[in-house]
Amino acid sequence: MAKEPTAARGWFLPFLWYWLPPCLLTIGILVMAGDWGSISQFRLPIKILEFLLPSLSAKEIYQLYAELRKVLHFLVYAALFAVYARAWRWHVGLGRWKAIFLALLVCLLVSSADEGRQTLFLSRTGSPRDVLLDMSGALTAAIALFPFLRQESAATVGPSKRRDI
Repeated sequence: MAKEPTAARGWFLPFLWYWLPPCLLTIGILVMAGDWGSISQFRLPIKILEFLLPSLSAKEIYQLYAELRKVLHFLVYAALFAVYARAWRWHVGLGRWKAIFLALLVCLLVSSADEGRQTLFLSRTGSPRDVLLDMSGALTAAIALFPFLRQESAATVGPSKRRDI
């Protein structure tokens, strides 16, 4: 007897809900680590800054863009930690500390791959300092989200155990 479509949705939609964001973000990071993410190829942010801040010189625009890229590194890896911790904690059902450890480990691996891949392109420069910056974003997210990771998922807690927040 064939399984009903609703049975397939029973695992597939939650899987997508929890794992699609971390997978897409990881792929996006690794794609942008290549030549596409170089300033010479990805000029749209510079064009936007030139439009928004016409009084700044080209050198000042470039300097601002370089600083914004570092801020973006921090924020992207904070988000990467959050989506992986969410998936490990509430889809896989790991404890808080295991979910945090695995999410930080994934962030370290992705950041190392990101910076390592950048060294393969003449238009990019990989840097261990950027790995530290990326991990500082992930660690900041871990500290900020620590209280929330304590809670059990509403999907895994029965009605008698559910706590109203």
